[in-house]
Amino acid sequence: MSLRETKAELRRQMRKLRANMGDEARAAASLAIVQRVLAHESYAQAETVALYADFRQEVQVEALLAGARRDGKRVVLPRVEDGGTLTLRLVLPEAPLVLSPLGIAEPASSSPTVAPRQVDLFVVPGLAFDTRGGRLGYGRGHYDRLLLSAQGNATLVGLAFECQVVDAVPLEVHDVRLNHVVTERRWLAGQAPGADRREDG
Repeated sequence: MSLRETKAELRRQMRKLRANMGDEARAAASLAIVQRVLAHESYAQAETVALYADFRQEVQVEALLAGARRDGKRVVLPRVEDGGTLTLRLVLPEAPLVLSPLGIAEPASSSPTVAPRQVDLFVVPGLAFDTRGGRLGYGRGHYDRLLLSAQGNATLVGLAFECQVVDAVPLEVHDVRLNHVVTERRWLAGQAPGADRREDG
C-alpha cells in the first residue's frame, strides 16, 4: 500500500471512529479537552491565539473561543481565500462570523489579516495524531502551510479525541509535527518548541 493509500485508509477509519462517538460523548470529551487547554501555561502565556471553528465531528471549541475572548486574548481564525488558500483573520467582537462555501464559520473578508508568525498558541484540528506530535489532516495541506509559517514562534497544539491517537501517523516531508496533542484523557508532548517539526527526508 502506498503512502497516499495508507493516509486515505487512516482518514476513513478515523472519520468512522469519530462519528461513532455519539453527540453526548463528543460534547463531554470536547469540554474536557478545552478545560485542559485553558488551564495550561502555554495558553496563559499566549497573547495571540489561533483557533478553528469546529466542523462536523471535530473537537468542539466554542467554549475555548469564548474563554480566550473573556481572557483578553487576541483571537484569530482561518479564512478560506480565493484560490483555496488559508489566511488568519482577527475575530472582532463587533463583526459576526460568516459561513464559508463549505459551511465553516470564519471571519468576514473585512477582518484584519494576522501573520502566522504573530501567533503565540496555534490550536488545530485533524483526523489522526500520534504521541510524537504527528498529525494527519484532511489532505489539502492548508494547515501545514500555515504551521510552517508559524513554527519557531507559536506553540502548536492539536486537539483530538482519545480514539484519534494512533501509534504512528504516516508523514511526508512537508507535514508539520506539533508541540502537543490534547485529548480528553491526557496532554501529550510532541516536538519541543523551536525544533524542526518536519519528518526527515
